[in-house]
Amino acid sequence: MNYEQEINEYLSKGETGTTFELGHRFLEWVLLNLFNRTETDLLNDDVSDGVTFTDGTKDFGIDCAFVDGDVLYILQGKERKQHNHDNIPAFEANISAFFDLKNARGIREKLVPIFSLVTNEDIREIKIFYITNNYLENEARNYQYSSICSEFNKKYSDILDKNVTWEIIGYEKYASIRTGILLELPKAAKKAQSTLVLARYFENRDSTTVVAEIPLKGLARLVKDNFQYIFASNIRN
Repeated sequence: MNYEQEINEYLSKGETGTTFELGHRFLEWVLLNLFNRTETDLLNDDVSDGVTFTDGTKDFGIDCAFVDGDVLYILQGKERKQHNHDNIPAFEANISAFFDLKNARGIREKLVPIFSLVTNEDIREIKIFYITNNYLENEARNYQYSSICSEFNKKYSDILDKNVTWEIIGYEKYASIRTGILLELPKAAKKAQSTLVLARYFENRDSTTVVAEIPLKGLARLVKDNFQYIFASNIRN
């Protein structure tokens, strides 16, 4: 997939061509194409049920955030011309300062819901991404980005008592990020419920496995009624 061409086409459709607009449109492209967000998500300015954009002054390096299940995603996007290796320690300092806050007093209003989610017990994981449309393989090796991220992840996983991961993403990692997101169960499917009638079944001795016989029509009905969701099937005849 030619990500560079796609990004350039998306950026070219902006109205003003300002640095801010280019950065914002790059972030939109990332959300739509790498993180499987929708246009509706981008228009819904709600961190828990859409995407909240916070890019601007006093943003602690947070350009946008969204929740998927029990995971809080925090992104900083840097369009090619805006990226510099000095941004990495600056971003680390900013996001660390945000996590170290004792309360939300004095921070921007749009950041308050994100801060509340950082310590919310229902959020079990925080995934942080610094992402740019540059190739970072050599830069990452020269500046030891993996070590920087590992130390940060360990520190804040211990402090916040939840799994915290920070990744620095360049072009070379786009495919793996997109594949990983697409393999996750969609947000709507995580809460979906459906019914499947069993003809007969039995459980194993430890009650950890159910072996069941189901009518083929029943399986067809399940798929038809829930086609918008993902099924992981292990069917034997």
